[in-house]
Amino acid sequence: MNNSTLKEKLSNHLDDWNIRTIGMIDKSTYLVVADWEPKQNTQKKFEIESGETSWTKMACIDLTDDTVWWLVQPQGLGKTYCDGGIIHGNKEAFFGAFNGITYHLDYAKNSFEHEELLMTTQNAGINDIKLIGEHFYIADSGNEVFRRDGVRKWTMISKESREFFQKYRQEGGVNALDGFSEKDIYFIGENGFLWHFDGKKSSMIDTPCNFPFTKIVCADDAKVYVGGRQGQLLVGKDNQWQVVISSKSADACGVNTMHSMVYYKGTLYAGMRHDLMKLHKGKWVSANLEGIYNAEFLSSKDGMMLIGTNYSLFSYDGENVKSVYRNEKYLDAMFIGNKLTEVGAELLESGHGLLNEMEKGKK
Repeated sequence: MNNSTLKEKLSNHLDDWNIRTIGMIDKSTYLVVADWEPKQNTQKKFEIESGETSWTKMACIDLTDDTVWWLVQPQGLGKTYCDGGIIHGNKEAFFGAFNGITYHLDYAKNSFEHEELLMTTQNAGINDIKLIGEHFYIADSGNEVFRRDGVRKWTMISKESREFFQKYRQEGGVNALDGFSEKDIYFIGENGFLWHFDGKKSSMIDTPCNFPFTKIVCADDAKVYVGGRQGQLLVGKDNQWQVVISSKSADACGVNTMHSMVYYKGTLYAGMRHDLMKLHKGKWVSANLEGIYNAEFLSSKDGMMLIGTNYSLFSYDGENVKSVYRNEKYLDAMFIGNKLTEVGAELLESGHGLLNEMEKGKK
C-alpha cells in the first residue's frame, strides 16, 4: 500500500471520532481505534470505493512529527484491542478485533497491513493484545494465549489451560494478560481463574475469590493487580494473594463497570464508565483530573499515561493534563451532565437529611 495514503498531517484526521480503545508505542506515539465518519474532501474517495460513510478507523498518532498513520476497515470491527512498543529499535503496533481481524504496523518496513490470525478453537475471539518483551501476545475466548513469532506465525503458550477447560467443561475464556517478562506472564478469566506462564508451561493459581476477572496489570512495584468487571480487586504475586476490594466494598466505593486499568507512577488507575478512579488506601476514589469526564480508556508507557473518553484524548505526565484531541461539543455535554448528577446527588442527600430531621421531630 502506498504510504501517502497511510501517513498524513494530524489535523486532517481528528474529526468525528467515537473512540473504542487506545494504546501506546512510547510517550509520544499513541494508538487509537474509533468509529469514524469522514467529513473532509480528502477522504471522499473511500466513500466512493466502499459505498460506506462510517467505518472503524485504526490510527497511530505520532506527535514527534505531527502525523497520523491510519487505515480504515469499511465493514467495521467488533470489540477491539491494541498495543505497541519498541522491538529491536523499531516502532511496532498490533491491532485486533474479537472477530479475529488483525493489523500490524511496522515503522521500519513502512507498512500497516492486514495479518490473518488462525485460531485453533472454533469461533474463538480476541479478548486482549499485549506487547511483552519482544513479542505480541493475544488472549482469546477459547482459553488460549498465543505468541507472535513472525508474520502469520503464532505459537500457543497455554496448552495446559486449554486442556483443563476441555477436561472439566468449564465455560469462559482468557479475558486479559500481562507480564513482567516473557518468562513471567499472568493471564485471567471468568470465575476467578488465574494462570501463570513461566516460559515453558502454564499452571493454575488458587485465588481466594471467584468474581469475573477482566483486567490485569503486572506493575512496577512487582505486584500483580487483577480487576473484576464491577471494580473488584485482587492483588498479589506467585501464591500470595489478597482481595483488596470485594464486590461489597466496590459497591461502597460507588464504582461501576471497569473498562481499563493501568499502574502509573506508583498509583493504580481504573477507567470506569462514569469516572477515572485511582486506588487510595484500599478504596477506589476519583482521580479528579481537571477537564476529564467519563474516562474509560487508559494506557501507560514510557513515563506517560494516555487517557481516552469516547470523544477525546489526553496525555498525563503525573502533573499536567494535555489535550491531544478534544471534541468541545461532547465535552461540554459531559461537563453539564456531570454537574447535573452532582447537583442531583446533593439535593437527594439534603432531602434525606430533612426527612431524618422530620422523623426526629415526630418522636
